[in-house]
Amino acid sequence: MIFRLEATKRTVGKKSLNHVLRKNGMIPAVIYGQGKEGLSISLNKVQFVKEYKKSIGELAFFNIVVDGKEYNTVIKEKQIHPVKRDVIHVDFLELHKDIQIRIDIPLKFNGQPEDLRNGGILEIGMRHLSVTCLPAEIPQDFEVDVSRLKIGQSIHVKDVDVKSLHIHDSLDLTIISMHAARGQEKADQIAEAAAETEKNETK
Repeated sequence: MIFRLEATKRTVGKKSLNHVLRKNGMIPAVIYGQGKEGLSISLNKVQFVKEYKKSIGELAFFNIVVDGKEYNTVIKEKQIHPVKRDVIHVDFLELHKDIQIRIDIPLKFNGQPEDLRNGGILEIGMRHLSVTCLPAEIPQDFEVDVSRLKIGQSIHVKDVDVKSLHIHDSLDLTIISMHAARGQEKADQIAEAAAETEKNETK
């Protein structure tokens, strides 16, 4: 997804200046470029939040226009107010076609495991994979097929097709797993214990 934002340059100074910006409905932000000093800007809060909410769970690119010049970026980091949960600062990373970047790619889960109807519960451990690649190589997402997942099984990072991209996450990390519901698991344990007792009594 690609979004276009209008921004204005801002003066870097006391923290109180940022407080005034936020009070006036703006969000302080910085655009970082490779080997360049960060460009301090301010964004319209309503516009940014509106576009950002559309991008949740997906990979988003933000084309930011400052004084007529357009910067192609992705969000590098954002700061959230601990109480209000508002976005209070955003760091963007400028993209250059010949320079690799490290970026988090969303995981897209496909399929409906049959064991979901047999008391299985899916537990998601990861929603992104971290890779390094050129901007033109950035995938929209990595697909994870969970249709064949059974109770007691898991899918790990090493099971995902990331093509030739360099991945930073440990290959043994669990992305998603399926467990039996607690009640079903307890019932299975009781049945197993009863079967074992019956087996011993018949000896």
